[in-house]
Amino acid sequence: MTAKSVLIVDDHPIVIMGLKSFLNRNKLFKCIYSALNATEALSIIRLKKKEQKEIISKNKTDIFDLVILDINLPDMEITVLIEKILAEIPKVKILILSMESPILYIRRLLELGIRGFVEKGVDDNEMLYAINTILNNRKYFSGEDLLEYMTCRTIGKENGINTLSSRESEILSLLLKGKSVTEICNILHLHKSSIGTYKSRIFHKLGVKNMVELYQFALVEKLVKTK
Repeated sequence: MTAKSVLIVDDHPIVIMGLKSFLNRNKLFKCIYSALNATEALSIIRLKKKEQKEIISKNKTDIFDLVILDINLPDMEITVLIEKILAEIPKVKILILSMESPILYIRRLLELGIRGFVEKGVDDNEMLYAINTILNNRKYFSGEDLLEYMTCRTIGKENGINTLSSRESEILSLLLKGKSVTEICNILHLHKSSIGTYKSRIFHKLGVKNMVELYQFALVEKLVKTK
C-alpha cells in the first residue's frame, strides 16, 4: 500500500535525487518533499501543517508518514532537530540515514523515538525492507558497529561508551566535533555548570584525563573518522 508522504532531509542534493528516484521506482509514497537543511525542513513541516490544518484535525493524523534524516546537518544537531520535528508532528516515523554509525547518539535517539537507522550505501533491497518495516510500525537498524553496541546494551555488557547515559553520549559527540562548553550550552540549552558536570562524568567513565586522551580513546573505539 502506498503511503501518503515522506520528507527527505539531507544537505547533499545528489543524495536527495537518488532517494527520490528510489522511492518513485518503488511507488512507496504519493508525495515526496525534500529539504537541504534543518531550518528548511521545519519550514516545510510548518507550512504543510498550516495548509492541511483541517484535514489533520479531522483525521487525527500527521502530514508525513516518514521523515528520512541525514545525521549530520549543517545548521542543527540531529537530536535537537528530532525534538523539534516531533513537537510539530508527534506521530511521524523517523529514519536516520548516515555514512557513520550513530553509536554516540543511539541511546538518545531511541529515547526520542526514532524508528530506524540505515547506513548510506546499502543496496535497494535493504533500503526497501527498512522503509517497509518502519511504515509497518516496527524498527529497523543496520550497521555492524551499531548492532554490536545494541547487543552489548541488551545483554548488560557495561564498558566504555556503553556506560554513558544518553545525555553524556550526546555531549561526548559534540565534544568530539570540537564544540566548546559554551557552544554545547547553546545547542542543548543547558547551563555551563551542567555541561561541566557531564564532561567530568564522561572523563571518569571513559578513564581519560583531558581532551587529548578523549580523542585518542575515540580513535581507538572508532568513534571518529580518520582521513
